[in-house]
Amino acid sequence: MPKKLEVPKNVFLRGNTYCFRKMVDGERKTVSLGTSDLRTAIDMAKEYQRQVALEGLGIKAERHYTFDQAWDEYLTSASGKKARSLEQENCHWPKFSRFCEARGIRTIDGVRPVDVLAWQTSLRPGRAPVTVNNYVHGYVGTIWSHLHRLELVEHNPFLKVRRMKQPEVQTKSLPWDKILVLLDGAKELGQDIHLFFILGALGGLRKGEILRARWEHVDWDNGSLFVDGEKSRSSKGDIPLHSDLRVALEPYRQDAGYMVKPEADSKSQYRWGPGWQWEQVVVAADMEEVTPHWLRHSVAQRLFNLGRPIQEVSAFLRHKNLSATMRYAKVKNVVVQIEGSLR
Repeated sequence: MPKKLEVPKNVFLRGNTYCFRKMVDGERKTVSLGTSDLRTAIDMAKEYQRQVALEGLGIKAERHYTFDQAWDEYLTSASGKKARSLEQENCHWPKFSRFCEARGIRTIDGVRPVDVLAWQTSLRPGRAPVTVNNYVHGYVGTIWSHLHRLELVEHNPFLKVRRMKQPEVQTKSLPWDKILVLLDGAKELGQDIHLFFILGALGGLRKGEILRARWEHVDWDNGSLFVDGEKSRSSKGDIPLHSDLRVALEPYRQDAGYMVKPEADSKSQYRWGPGWQWEQVVVAADMEEVTPHWLRHSVAQRLFNLGRPIQEVSAFLRHKNLSATMRYAKVKNVVVQIEGSLR
């Protein structure tokens, strides 16, 4: 038989949350412990009594933060962070805290590197290493580093756990003659899907960038196209309006509005998707398992095969560094500029 918990008289349940009665300046106060778990509530009450006893002896007491308390402290000091980042962190911090509590860990100072490693291991099935690394080190690890800087916890167990090794990913692209077949097929199907292929295959734009592309972004006089990228700072900028891209865009030229599906006037990157039209073009070209990002890979490979230098291709793709561009490189020591035709 498990030993029955001894509940202090000053700990009681109010609704679904345990509360604690304490004396403050001679007055009895009731505070919420912020937990529905009895054992955690008892531990917190005992910790408070321990701190009071130490302070009475003139000894500075250390505070042991629960996961919920640590999150509240983090939110208070991280008010300037982007809402999207906080949303992701708020999603994964409770998952980590529940994992730790299931291992008998009630406060953040009880977390050890072996616990972090165990959580990382539990996330591996069905997930790519980059996803696991983002969950563990990108979201929860970032919170922990912040708590460490605030001196709410003495150690950072995440620093002693290695990130999962990324397998070398083979870049997938299509021969340029296949790209031309896809462009011709998209042209026959309709304007929106054709422009989608044009911007992806001839401009190297990512899917979200294609859907944000506007006619106001085209500088016909100076020969450039502004790309409203969001992946990194370097992904936002101008690319050359080379002859193939200019000739392909000219028949659809407008003064303003979205290039693709202008009637779907929304700022969301999901305002339209190629869906069945994409599939129809791919199937008609006797291909399968082709994704929109392959268009970007293919134009990169085409530029290398035409002899463009890596620095130039990297600038055209708006990569943050050359190492990302090197995945596409098969030809080196080349010195031609991007002007004229891709054909």
